Amino acid sequence: MGASILSRHVAEASRSTGLVVLPGVAILYGLLGVLYLVASPFEPGWPIAVTTLAGACGYLVLFASLRSARMRLVHPIILASAIIGVAVALSFVSVTGDPAQTVVLIMTLLAVSYCLFALWTALVTVVLAAAAWVLLARDYPTAALVHWGLNMGGTVVLAVIISAARRRAIAARATVEEGLRESEERHRLVVDTALDAVITIDAAGAIQAWNPQAERVFGWSRVEAVGRQIDQLLIPADERAAHRAGIRRFLETGRTRMLNRRIEVTARARDGRELPVELAIVPIRGGGAVRFTAFVRDITERRQAEEALHGAKAVAEAATRAKSDFLAIMSHEIRTPLQGIFGMTELALDTDVEADRRDYLERVRACAESLMTIINDILDFSRIEAGKLEIERVSFEPRAILAGVRDTLIHEAERRGLRLECRVDERLPARVVGAPDRLRQVLLNLGSNALKFTARGEVRIELAPAAGAGGGPPLLRAIVRDTGIGIPADKQRLIFEAFTQADGTTTRRFGGTGLGLAISQRLVALMGGTIGVESAPGRGSTFWFTVPLAAPAAAADDALARRRGAGAPLAARCRPTDRGRGA
Repeated sequence: MGASILSRHVAEASRSTGLVVLPGVAILYGLLGVLYLVASPFEPGWPIAVTTLAGACGYLVLFASLRSARMRLVHPIILASAIIGVAVALSFVSVTGDPAQTVVLIMTLLAVSYCLFALWTALVTVVLAAAAWVLLARDYPTAALVHWGLNMGGTVVLAVIISAARRRAIAARATVEEGLRESEERHRLVVDTALDAVITIDAAGAIQAWNPQAERVFGWSRVEAVGRQIDQLLIPADERAAHRAGIRRFLETGRTRMLNRRIEVTARARDGRELPVELAIVPIRGGGAVRFTAFVRDITERRQAEEALHGAKAVAEAATRAKSDFLAIMSHEIRTPLQGIFGMTELALDTDVEADRRDYLERVRACAESLMTIINDILDFSRIEAGKLEIERVSFEPRAILAGVRDTLIHEAERRGLRLECRVDERLPARVVGAPDRLRQVLLNLGSNALKFTARGEVRIELAPAAGAGGGPPLLRAIVRDTGIGIPADKQRLIFEAFTQADGTTTRRFGGTGLGLAISQRLVALMGGTIGVESAPGRGSTFWFTVPLAAPAAAADDALARRRGAGAPLAARCRPTDRGRGA
């Protein structure tokens, strides 16, 4: 690569020198030809004039050829100029018969000394000059030839010295340019392999450089991007005016808030997407003009990670607040029955009336049951979270389970003046295989919640069979409907989370630990089912869940169970008394 650069510089130097020397020599030969023609100091005058004028024409032709010739033809043209010079010198000596008139040959050698930049043209020139001298010395053995030879030798030596000096200068220049070329190549490779998009624009906003990463980020190829206005290509429409104003302000005042610092802005891709980017712009002055290079980094993934981190932080903070609220609620929920137990126990110990003592002890038992319910919820939840709760699958009667749930809830329904209805679809098998204790626990949780949040109206609990999705096994579907306060749509997802209620004020109004629905959701999942809710504020709620159904191994058990009970008697048992209907 260095040799090719040196050869190119040699050819350029030869052409530039030749474009100056050749017309000068042609003009000098032309003047001499005219003088020899009109006032010749030699006889005859016209042959000398013809010789010099022919040389002038030859040099003019070579000058014209050198101006339009390709670089590889420069040295052949220079060699032709040396041959013409030697021919003119020989003609001059032959016509005048005076070898002492060596000025023409000396001038020619000086004129063509620039050809010594190329070794082969230098050798040809020296050989031609030496041959001419030997030829003339053989025919004209005079002392003037010694003068001619010395002049010719001195001219060649001078040409070699000048050529060597200029060649070193050209070699040094070629070395510098090679270093610059390698530096530019390294710079190009750095830009092309950069992880950031590197874009250069001029003062008018036209794109001048566009690296491969810019192609990947924005979708425009280099051919498509270069030459176009950057604001039309990458900047959203509502920010283009500010971009132009910023460039104009910098060009007028040299100050702007956008340059030499990292900022986050929005850019537009080829497909119309707006993506967040980190941008750094630096001005570059050179050649009397100002350009701007922008380093652009797509930060979409970083933004998503930050948003995910913020979301996780918010969730963690919400969980921490929920647990703190839960601890406060739990302390209250546990303290209340404990205070009742202690208070009623003291009253029972202080009284001698048997009826009062019995009443106090009944209240103690109720408080103990409430406390046991809270403790059981906490233990169940901790066992579920630890993965240590096992689901036992046995044969049971769904009607019996629902009857037990009714017997547990009917007193609370009567106390609140609510109607409680329990129904079993006749298509449901009398006996199935599942987890009866956990099924009862979920139904009690949902039923007691429905009663707690219903001020008037009714609560209905239904069991029915359902078809499995995609032809899967049949399902047991349980539905608990109430006419209570309802749940807003944006809170329905939260109610199944641990330590959470739809509204913090409900805890103060209605009590509870906030674990019931969370435990129910996890128990249903452990039984292989799903749970959900449909509700609207002021229009009541419908909780439902489904769990897989399996028939017992003995068909006789199923037939016996069908004879023992049906849906209608159970529904009748679940209706509250007239005293319980209330308002």
